[in-house]
Formats: sequence, C-alpha cells, structure tokens
Amino acid sequence: MNIFAISDIHNAENQLLKILNSTRKYDCVFVAGDFTTHGSIADVKRELSEIQKIAPKIYAVTGNMDSSAIDSWLIQEGYGLHGIGIHIGDFGICGVSAAPRSILRTPYELDEDTLLDTLQKGWEMIQDFPLKVVLAHTPPFGTKVDKTRSGIHVGSKALRSFIEKNEPDLYICGHIHEARGIDTIGKTTVVNCGAVADGFFSLIEIGKTIKVEMCE
Repeated sequence: MNIFAISDIHNAENQLLKILNSTRKYDCVFVAGDFTTHGSIADVKRELSEIQKIAPKIYAVTGNMDSSAIDSWLIQEGYGLHGIGIHIGDFGICGVSAAPRSILRTPYELDEDTLLDTLQKGWEMIQDFPLKVVLAHTPPFGTKVDKTRSGIHVGSKALRSFIEKNEPDLYICGHIHEARGIDTIGKTTVVNCGAVADGFFSLIEIGKTIKVEMCE
C-alpha cells in the first residue's frame, strides 16, 4: 500500500496545493495533525477537499494548534483516529491527537496519562493484525525526531513508554518542524514527516516491509 504522509499544514494552503499538484495518486493519506494555527473546521474542510484529489481515503489526528472541536468533527466524518483503531489493507492503525501539556499553553494539550490511555484504547482495537501502525501528532521523547533547534528533547515520555512496551511496526508523527527525519526505538520505525508549511512530506510503502522516503 502506498501512503502519502503529511503533518503541520498550519493553514499554509498554497504550500499544500503546491505539494499536492507535484505528486501522484496514493492509496491513502495520513495527516499527523496541525491542520491549522488557531483555525476552524471550515479551514480543515478546505484542506481535506484538496487532499482528497490524490487519494480515496484520508486518516488523521489533530495537533496542538488545532482544537478538540476539530478532533470531534474529524471522528464524526470518519477521518479521525484519536483513540480509534481500524483495519486498512493488511495492517491496523490507531491514533492519538494533541500534544503534552506545556508552558506554551497551546490550544489542544492533554496530560501524559490521557495521551497514553487514549492511544491504548485504539491499540486494543487492532490486536488481530500482524502489522500495526500508530499515527500521532507528538513524537516520542528522546529521539532524533523530537529535538528542538536548541537541542532539547520535547516529545512525549508516555508515548515513548508505549512504543517500548508494545513495539508498533511504524509510528508516524510531526509537531517538531526542525526534527524531520527517521529514527528507531527497538523494532519500531519512527517517522517525523516534517511540516507541509515548510514544503516537506513523506512517502510510505507498507507491504512485507516498510519503506519510507522523506520528500520536499
């Protein structure tokens, strides 16, 4: 299965269109949050209408700069994976939105225990599948993909603990724009897609193996 994976659009619709117009069609699209920056459901609807032109299915979580209202709408419309696990092709995928609470007090932050409990709820729905994928906004703590420009790790410790315990095959995230890249935790491949707002995206092929290409 060929997947187009993006994160951190932040209302940069012109940049989104530029990326979408330069690519081909895919089996599905994963969006790892931050459709907006203090934006609205109407903003997300516009972005999704463009994304749908390259894939029949879109699955998403929201980011810390979105809102719980956007998250609820995505779930209602069949896009959202916050606390939900589903079957796609030969693999199961579950998701968790938002980011850990911080001094920045951004619009959609949750405490670490809530992030963990929510992801665990979705994880329990995909236990029958040999290949398992997590879609999150926040990267796990202490990796290449959660480090700020100042060298500080700001990912989720709870979500790292989840990865170490459960070993999903693939963990897709965003949030820290400057930490775009690929890392591993045990058997888990961790991908920070990079920000659409900065012109970045990822291509993922899931079959007998998982292949990831970082693109711009």
